[in-house]
Amino acid sequence: MKRCILLIFIICHGILQISAQNSVNASGGSVSVSSGFVSFSVGQPFFVSHITSGGSIIPGIQQVYEISTVGADLFPVVSLNVYPNPVIDYLILSLGVVYDMADYTAMLIDIKGNLLQNYRITESETRIQMSSLPAGNYFLRVEKDGRVLKTFKILKK
Repeated sequence: MKRCILLIFIICHGILQISAQNSVNASGGSVSVSSGFVSFSVGQPFFVSHITSGGSIIPGIQQVYEISTVGADLFPVVSLNVYPNPVIDYLILSLGVVYDMADYTAMLIDIKGNLLQNYRITESETRIQMSSLPAGNYFLRVEKDGRVLKTFKILKK
């Protein structure tokens, strides 16, 4: 009997505590598009604050915040390496395993940001001639379809 009364008390207490968000809406609706579903309301939310000597409860609007990834990676992970670094005569750019070699480019840039040479990458290993360049620091920027994949700092001896 005590368990039954306790169960009824818990259920009634839970029902009395349930209160949904209320708002006085002037308008509203829902829209279904190919990428999802959106529901909206136009109006003034109605809130009741509870203030006692022991504390206060001030309600607010709770918004759903969801982060999701849509689609697939446009650029698969590619293993990019350069060697030898520091370089004397030529540098080798290695792309690892790549299924589509189209639209890969490498740009050799000096420390001032000037483009020295532009290379179209057509093989998994590309040889970059650096013997004619003076000693110093250079950058090798690798791109696919105009998007930077990686930038290497190269030291020329």
